[in-house]
Formats: sequence, C-alpha cells, structure tokens
Amino acid sequence: MHVDPLSRRGMTDWLAENAEKTRRYRVESALERLYMPRQPAHGVPKNDLPALYDYVAETLGDVPVRYLEFGVAGGLSMSRMIERFQHPDARFTGFDSFEGLPEDWVLPWETKHRGAFSTKGQAPRAADPRVSFVKGWFQNTLSAFLAANPLGGTRPLLVHYDADLYSSTLFVLATLWHNASEHYFIFDEFMEHEMIALDDFSNAFPVEIEFLCQTDEGGYPSQIFGRLTRVPLVIGE
Repeated sequence: MHVDPLSRRGMTDWLAENAEKTRRYRVESALERLYMPRQPAHGVPKNDLPALYDYVAETLGDVPVRYLEFGVAGGLSMSRMIERFQHPDARFTGFDSFEGLPEDWVLPWETKHRGAFSTKGQAPRAADPRVSFVKGWFQNTLSAFLAANPLGGTRPLLVHYDADLYSSTLFVLATLWHNASEHYFIFDEFMEHEMIALDDFSNAFPVEIEFLCQTDEGGYPSQIFGRLTRVPLVIGE
C-alpha cells in the first residue's frame, strides 16, 4: 500500500497535537495495570529517600548484597547505600556514561536535554574497595559485565533504576530478566518514564512484581522499592 507524503505529514501533525493525551493515557494505563493492584503496605514521607533506603536495608538485613546502580551521576545514592550495607562481602557497581543523558528526557513540567547530568566523563571517587564503576552506555557495557560477573547463587541482588529514560530503563529490565531469576529494585523517578517501562516490560516478560515501600505515603510514589521474580509463562483459557 502506497502512503503519499501528504498523508504522512498529516499523521505527524496529528501525533504532535495529541502528544499530551498520549502521554496521559500511557501514565494512567500503567497506574491502573501495574501500580494500583500492588500498592505497598508501607510508605515514607514525600521524597524522603534516606527513610526509603533505611527500609530497604531493614528488609534485606546484613547480607553480602550485590548492588547494581544504573545512573550514578555524582554518586549520592551510591554513598547512602554503602553506609547501609556494611557487610565486607557486599559489592557495589555503578553504571553510567558520565556524559549525561543519551537523549532528551521530556516531562510535563520540564525537559532535560541530552547531556544533562554530565560529570564530564568523571566517575565519583570511592574510597571503599567494595565499589566499582562501569563507564559507558548501558547497551554497550551491561552484557559484557554480566558475562564476567554472573548473578546466580545466594547473594541477594538489589538494582537501583535511576536511568530516568524509558529506553534505558527498559533495556536494563529486559537484560537482567535473562540473567537473574529474582531481584529487589528501587525506581528513583517512578511516575513517568520508568513506570511505563516497567509496565511494558511486565506485559512482555513473565514476571511477578511486588511493591514493598514507597515515598509520598498516601499518594502516588516518586520512588518505590519492591521485588521482581521471573516466572513461567502461563496462557489463560
């Protein structure tokens, strides 16, 4: 079927005019399918990340956690996790290009342009020998890291999704599904791109998702902590 240029231009205009409606639909659909049936029983005040991290540490306990953080920037959340998990065999790995966002991050109230959050290629300094950083785009570095560092065994896995973008978050979720049967997670910017990515991921990959604690107690979460488990695909009648 031939589509003439005028028809194509008309579709582009229509999409631009309806971008906000489309965004709202995606957010509301994800809320309805993903979040509402799984609202966590526990909550902390709005944007109180230290309190959320305390809950994470209390839930996992004093264990040799494997902590993977996607989106490190200046390393503040990494340092907070290091403080809470003191086990000498815990390992902390931060993934970041340190060149900023690979694409624009468009939100209803602002746009963070490509390159935002850049540290000019410099990873944070970490005196703790349990900490390491993997520099580069996730799509270029994660598979090689996982090949060299299998995630099996009894060591609990905690993944901090702070990539902000839909594309980056979805890539990490899909890649980890093949390499870890279960992991705890923190989403740092949950209510937009990350939530939609998790919703799309859960529709394509057989998983069970449990939300355990959130910020913004009594409202929609800015950040959320939970557990994701890979399960067999079951086709309903």
